Amino acid sequence: MIYSTAQLMRPEGVSSTGVREVVAHANAPRGSERHYFPDGKEQLINEAVAWAGNFAASRVERLVAGMSRPTPSKLFASMVQHWIDEYRTQGFGGGAHWQQHHRLRRDNRLRPGRRPSRPGAVRWLTR
Repeated sequence: MIYSTAQLMRPEGVSSTGVREVVAHANAPRGSERHYFPDGKEQLINEAVAWAGNFAASRVERLVAGMSRPTPSKLFASMVQHWIDEYRTQGFGGGAHWQQHHRLRRDNRLRPGRRPSRPGAVRWLTR
């Protein structure tokens, strides 16, 4: 369900991703979301964002490992090329990254006191 949540958030954002939709996408039994995520949608979203951050950090590590002389500009160019390739194969249906950022910021403003999940970002910054 975490993977399904991450995939469904990409094109439509957090507020448009429903728990029923996630359960159906994951082919999970109805009610399983309450068992595995007793804190509801917020817990599911936080875990999906953490998973996506770790996935992205792993991708960065692979890209850097494949470079003979890694530099920030080479890493950035590799990441941009990945996004270009993804756009060419999936169009904006694969998830518009600038839209995601805006939606996540907007969604976080809707609920005061909410703390974003940052394990993936911390992993990037501490390496």
